[in-house]
Amino acid sequence: MRQIEWVEDLPTISLPDRSDYVYPPDQAPSKRDPVPRFGDDVWSFRFFSNNPSMQSVHIDWRSVPIQYVEHFRLAIWALFNVPLPDEMIARMGAPTRASLGALRIYHSAIEYRMLGRWLEERGVTKVADLSTTLMGDYAEYLRSDRRVARATAVNHLTALTRLWIIGMQIPTLRLGGPPPWVVRPFSDYLPDETRATGENLAEPINAATMSSLLLAAVRYINVGADPILRAAESELAIYRSIRRKRNSGGTGAAALRAYLSELNMTGAPVPTKIHNGKLAIDCAYIAHTVGVSVSSVYNWTRLPETRDYVVLNRGTTTVDLVKDDLFPAKVPRTDVARYVNLLEAACYIVIAYLTGMRPGEVLAMEAGCLRSSGGNGGWMLIFSRTFKTARDENGNHDSNGQMRSAPWVAVAPVVQAIRTLEKIVGEEGLLFPSSRIDNQGRSKGLYTAAERVTSFIDHVNDRQPNSIPDDPLGRVTPSRFRRTLAWHIANQPGGIVALAVQYGHLRTAISESYASRVRDGIHDLIDFETARTIAGRLSVASTDFDEGQGVSGPATFRFVAALRDQSVQFNGVVTSLRQARSLLGAPHLAVYQNDDAFVWCNFNRDSALCLNETDSSNSDTPNLDRCDAKCSNICRTDNQASAMRDAALKFRREAGALPRSAAERLTARALTLEARAGTHDRERRTRADFDDPS
Repeated sequence: MRQIEWVEDLPTISLPDRSDYVYPPDQAPSKRDPVPRFGDDVWSFRFFSNNPSMQSVHIDWRSVPIQYVEHFRLAIWALFNVPLPDEMIARMGAPTRASLGALRIYHSAIEYRMLGRWLEERGVTKVADLSTTLMGDYAEYLRSDRRVARATAVNHLTALTRLWIIGMQIPTLRLGGPPPWVVRPFSDYLPDETRATGENLAEPINAATMSSLLLAAVRYINVGADPILRAAESELAIYRSIRRKRNSGGTGAAALRAYLSELNMTGAPVPTKIHNGKLAIDCAYIAHTVGVSVSSVYNWTRLPETRDYVVLNRGTTTVDLVKDDLFPAKVPRTDVARYVNLLEAACYIVIAYLTGMRPGEVLAMEAGCLRSSGGNGGWMLIFSRTFKTARDENGNHDSNGQMRSAPWVAVAPVVQAIRTLEKIVGEEGLLFPSSRIDNQGRSKGLYTAAERVTSFIDHVNDRQPNSIPDDPLGRVTPSRFRRTLAWHIANQPGGIVALAVQYGHLRTAISESYASRVRDGIHDLIDFETARTIAGRLSVASTDFDEGQGVSGPATFRFVAALRDQSVQFNGVVTSLRQARSLLGAPHLAVYQNDDAFVWCNFNRDSALCLNETDSSNSDTPNLDRCDAKCSNICRTDNQASAMRDAALKFRREAGALPRSAAERLTARALTLEARAGTHDRERRTRADFDDPS
């Protein structure tokens, strides 16, 4: 066993007093959130992040076993203020950051609390008694008793490693020995990994659910944006009016007496609203209408003559919206904010799904983020911050985020959604602020965004029952949009996104932005899904071929070889990005199923007829929207020949109900499909032909 030496020459660290701030307030990344003091019972962590969607997380030290509180409190203070020494980072071997971000420090505090409760159950009186043997026992506890996922165990044991290193720098925090995993393989102390890890665990949203949801969101913006924004502006005018009149006096009573007299003459109702579930006089609306302060209206409502009139004459104040299946013609004035929230949710859905952004990246977008690419393609690009991969010059997490070097591509519905949000928030600030009145750098949180998506689905289904079907895999959440986009691009390359936004066009846009760059992100997800799709479909085709299915076409031999090699290497299963890259990097396995053309494409860039001169120099995938029947890369199976005959029969039936010119076109299409199916029958080869070449 390699001996770990204590580091004796590290600089002395001045420890805080209980009245000191946990972190220097003038250096805190966020100037909007208070920095706790060291002796506070509760520490909030938001001050340490400038991510606008950073959730409000905190540690209550009273929830930690009392005998360990001061030890862990000082350890968390050190995570904020004391970077790991370079010599320890080098010694650790595995990728280690000198400093952590706010959420990782928060999770470390929660992990230390769990460790403390485990120590208390075993009668360990102080953290300094935490020995190498006990740390090994704790790792086994996480693996066997808690049965945590491998990634969770990594986080717990890494936090414990940092606790040990902090103890080398702060003698009062010194542990009883080094963790055993710094002298033996880390993997010896981790649970077995039985499933793929990372964001690929999020399941794609059911295609019927997603297409219906996207259709509703785009339509909501198209139809509802202008009337909702007009209603919101009228509400804002009322708010501004009553603020200006807040301290006005003098003529309020007289103006309100004249207002009541006019109501008596016309028999008009007194404007009312629902407040806290009860009917109440709409004082703000009356104050705005009459031009007096709200306090004057409150006093007026207490007058006997006002009360007598209200009893017999009252009506809810409404604003015009739009008569449509998704909207009522009029809504109560107090419901305007809800419709603005629904409009924001529709914009969020469109942006999150059609860009592939992470949920927090969508929430970090600001007004003015949309710019033209300036190229011949005319793509609009989104210049905004990313946080997950943001690193400073020392490789540590940058809580301010960083402007993404490769901007996101914005197709037309995304452009419209962003323009709509800019009308809501104005010329500057976040597009999804936590408060539209005070847009000061905090966005809605991830939980709120998820709730708004659910509310939007419920609203649409209330107006149009069952128009957005339930997803069999559960609740539709923003974290699933990104995975779903990748899944649809990989699985339906010739399909259509709702409202004629073609997947093929979207794929081209993403390829132009990502394909020439090596980076993690949506491109990796697309690669992963593409590889899974290829492997899965080849596995099914291999089974069919073994059971007697035939194959025909110029690429038959290459296709059969791909079936064999895929079965040997992957057996239809791709569970990691490394496997995906291995499959996609094998030219002979670049086989794509094109159901629209009833063929398999055994892609070879040099001979592909679907590529134009520009495509052929840089494309690693076929353009399945331009599949050519004369291409030497194609082959066809019995199942596809059968599907061609079914399609031909459908065309003949439709031709019988159409005018002559249209009927002739469908009939010609049917004849072509039947002829190609017949050619397949004559030329097909089966497994027996390959087993016995004679």
